[in-house]
Amino acid sequence: MAKVLLMGGTGWLGHLVGAALSRGGYEVTILSRGKKMEFAENPLGLRTICADKSDEAAMKEVLSTRYHYIIDTVPKTDSLELVRKYATGLTHYVHCSSTGGYAPLPFVPCDETAPYGGFRKGTGWAGKREVDALALDYFHREGFPATVIRPCYITGPG
Repeated sequence: MAKVLLMGGTGWLGHLVGAALSRGGYEVTILSRGKKMEFAENPLGLRTICADKSDEAAMKEVLSTRYHYIIDTVPKTDSLELVRKYATGLTHYVHCSSTGGYAPLPFVPCDETAPYGGFRKGTGWAGKREVDALALDYFHREGFPATVIRPCYITGPG
């Protein structure tokens, strides 16, 4: 059975991803700091580890278990670095970003070839874009098994 480490499995997106993976027959472990409690009740009974993914000692311990897949629903530069450093035998790292990091789009529909001026430095959106670029750089330079997905959230009339 393939093992999945789901970083952020107690938030809105993460708990849905964890439930779907569990139904699909994956052995899912949720990694959470224990601060976001909306979905912490864990009705599926998935294994949960309470640790900060930015803490090197904690991540070295967590990643001493071999996971086939790591999904990070709220990726940060430091946690990506620790996964790259300690996750041996990793088959795939899925970095969940957001299309919001690329707005406003210069044309619609838009793809990765579009020129981008972007948001001011220091905003949450700029941070998403920076971590995206780092994950893809590791993929291109080192073969790090990363995929960046950019789901979007659309609301309102039309």
